[in-house]
Amino acid sequence: MANSGSAQCQRLLERLARGSANSFQIMAELSICRPSARIRDLRASGHEIRTHRQPARDAQGVEHRGVAHYFLRTKGGADSSQ
Repeated sequence: MANSGSAQCQRLLERLARGSANSFQIMAELSICRPSARIRDLRASGHEIRTHRQPARDAQGVEHRGVAHYFLRTKGGADSSQ
């Protein structure tokens, strides 16, 4: 798996097209250490991605408040979600 910034952006964009994902999911599923940096890159290239802060559990089961959940806006203006 390529891990350049552009490769990470492509994986993340494909993942968000299937539905929303939080920072923990992105790190675990896509091997992206800094999801917010890739989200910034995608936004800079014109993709409309919304962020909601919600509680989420990490891989050890510890709950964290304010974890970023990302939603890719579709062409019709709706959020992609799972």
